[in-house]
Amino acid sequence: LSDGETHLVDSVFIRVYPQPNDYELVGGGSLCENDELGLNLNLSGSDTGVFYRLYRKDLMVKELEGNGNSLDFGSYRNAGTYSVKAFNVQANCERQMSGVAVIAVNPAPVASAGADKTIESGMAVSLDGYASGGSGDYTYVWNPAKFLQNATQAEPTTIALNQGQLFSLQVVDRKTGCKSREDDVMVFVRNNQQMSVEILTDNHEVCPGSEVKLSVVPTGGNGVYNYYWQSRPEGLLSTD
Repeated sequence: LSDGETHLVDSVFIRVYPQPNDYELVGGGSLCENDELGLNLNLSGSDTGVFYRLYRKDLMVKELEGNGNSLDFGSYRNAGTYSVKAFNVQANCERQMSGVAVIAVNPAPVASAGADKTIESGMAVSLDGYASGGSGDYTYVWNPAKFLQNATQAEPTTIALNQGQLFSLQVVDRKTGCKSREDDVMVFVRNNQQMSVEILTDNHEVCPGSEVKLSVVPTGGNGVYNYYWQSRPEGLLSTD
């Protein structure tokens, strides 16, 4: 700086921080809406001291600090397009990382096994299964198949039954592979024999606080039943 008579010199030091290295976000794919597990998202690498923020569209969902290795952002079930930005906190600068991960969530079909049936002993009966939701292109899976003549049809016919039988229906979407939750239907058998009962459960060994599904299969009598549940130790009271 000079005014013609006086000359002054001053200096300033400017540090230029290196831009964060570029890494790629990988993962994503498609899942079903009733899947319990999500899809993993990972960044192929990271720089020490740099922070990496995962976004779903414009919403930040997680931040991790770089450690010189790849970063695992965890698993996610929300549909959308995910991306990562790297932030150098000291220089307050950022860099968009390569790649995006897209998660698509497919709707699961819904299975209905139809209304319960009551028949005379030795008769067969057609079940009224149907499906909704999903793509509309279904595979039907009835169990137990050994008591049915056509267990892969929506409305199968049973074999001749001499005792009550519980049937379950699950539907698979052929286009997405998504499976419905099972739905049950009961076929009651009416005869003049002494009434009998069988209790079914989906699990005999569970952890504290877990739910257990119980089903009862009555046979005989007039085919009209009332239900009274009890448990040891006490705690279960139901008339369903």
